[in-house]
Amino acid sequence: MRLGVFGGSFDPVHCGHLAMACAALRELELDGILWMPAGRPPHKIGKQQASNEDRLAMLALAIDPEPAFSLSRLEFDRAGLSYTALTLTQLKEEDPERELYFLVGADSLDYLDKWYHPEIIFEKAVIAVAARRPFSEEQMEEKADDLRLRFGADIRIFPFDPVDVSSTQIREAVQAGEPLTGLVPDAVELYIRIHGLYRDTETDDEE
Repeated sequence: MRLGVFGGSFDPVHCGHLAMACAALRELELDGILWMPAGRPPHKIGKQQASNEDRLAMLALAIDPEPAFSLSRLEFDRAGLSYTALTLTQLKEEDPERELYFLVGADSLDYLDKWYHPEIIFEKAVIAVAARRPFSEEQMEEKADDLRLRFGADIRIFPFDPVDVSSTQIREAVQAGEPLTGLVPDAVELYIRIHGLYRDTETDDEE
């Protein structure tokens, strides 16, 4: 089985996330994608806006129409900070025969070697990179070649037509009382409105 693993804060999940997952599923011929909301990401300490359960609920609503998508609360239930190396190790231990594809954007590829134990990440999973602006194909291949050389990484770059939206943009729109049409699935917008999320928050630059 070829399983995509899509991690992130998803605060909230938006149409850009869904478009990227659908592109990976199609272009890499994956059997499914496991959405992995971060429990306590080290780079987001003190910045999380919605609770774990709210983020999980919004993700469940967003991915429900796609049968190849599934949701994990592994990082919520594990104590300590949420490190990708630990998550991929646990997933591999649960099913050693399963081939893992870790989904990232081109921006993350540029500093993936600075993450916690990158050698474990590259050992446990194929790195599936969504090609997107402002990075050129040459820039992405140059960085990929560097990681292949230094870590023996298996990196696959797949085409992706990005949706121009970020989680920060959504939170700002909620604060301004603007509609979220085209930014998040309708069910996610309804959840945000009903539960009063993101009304009085400071934003950061999470995508």
